[in-house]
Amino acid sequence: MKPLAEDKFKMLREYLGLLENMFLVKRKEGVLIFALLLRTCSTFIFSWSAWCRSSSFLFNLLSINHERNR
Repeated sequence: MKPLAEDKFKMLREYLGLLENMFLVKRKEGVLIFALLLRTCSTFIFSWSAWCRSSSFLFNLLSINHERNR
């Protein structure tokens, strides 16, 4: 299941990158601000997803360690 989620995030990152490039080419002031907001949101989404994966990994390690100690 993890590879599917990673593929979806990869596709979303590519899509957001294409949107950002499309808006940056126009170089209008409002569009540039929108592109910067888009970049900020995409960075937050992907850092949050990485944090969720790492916390899930740590939780699994703690569970395994707890089972061994029984």
